[in-house]
Amino acid sequence: MNPALVGRVFFVCNAWGDMRRFFHFVIFIFCLFMIMELSWGLSVWLEAGRWPGTDLSGLSLFTTEQARELRTYLNDEHLSAVDNSGFTSIADDTEVDDLLDSGKLKRIIPGLVGLRDVSYPYLRTDAYFEADLIARLFYERLQEMGISNGRILISSALRTMEFQERLRGENDNATVRSSHTSGLAFDLHYERFGPGAGDNKPEIPWRKWWWNERERRRRPDDAQRLKGLLASILIREQALGRILVIYEEEQPVFHVTVLAPLD
Repeated sequence: MNPALVGRVFFVCNAWGDMRRFFHFVIFIFCLFMIMELSWGLSVWLEAGRWPGTDLSGLSLFTTEQARELRTYLNDEHLSAVDNSGFTSIADDTEVDDLLDSGKLKRIIPGLVGLRDVSYPYLRTDAYFEADLIARLFYERLQEMGISNGRILISSALRTMEFQERLRGENDNATVRSSHTSGLAFDLHYERFGPGAGDNKPEIPWRKWWWNERERRRRPDDAQRLKGLLASILIREQALGRILVIYEEEQPVFHVTVLAPLD
């Protein structure tokens, strides 16, 4: 037998074996990826069934009286409160870094408080602890109803002066001055609530289907009841002199400015 021919046969066989092993590896990775994506999608889709699928009839719907109480103090009062606090507006990213290094700003770590498209997830210490208190009060009330994974979502926190100027160029409704630039203010979403899976609408096309299915399965009154719960907590904190709140309608948020340190 020709040794060269035998060598070529062995080479082809070995190459074919290597190719098969490579294809098996690719198939394994693909299957693993599909399992992970399916698990993510099911968690998002089923979320609407168990959160807030628990009966929320024990919570009151958001009322016009609550809306009125949360429009008592408007932007001028919020800005006056910031001026009286002694905190100045934060100019740019460099100042943000300096304040983080000195411990005068705290990073919002997602937990009981979720983040939704927040450019600067930072707050002054007093505002950070007030947001945490609101989140804990919200979470504890839901726990009493057997819901263990509810959380509020912050949609805006600190904005630098530089960022606010850019925002004004993009949005005619953005104000010249905002209490956000002090690091004492944050916005709480009142149409979206946690938990984690799918808090921010995904950009990946096949994940959007799961997201849309989750939103479709939510009961219409659930958001209004959760909004009412959050509003009641904010009204309490405002009555205690800790915060000022604006109920906004152009954007679905409660704008919160912190007044004083917590006791």
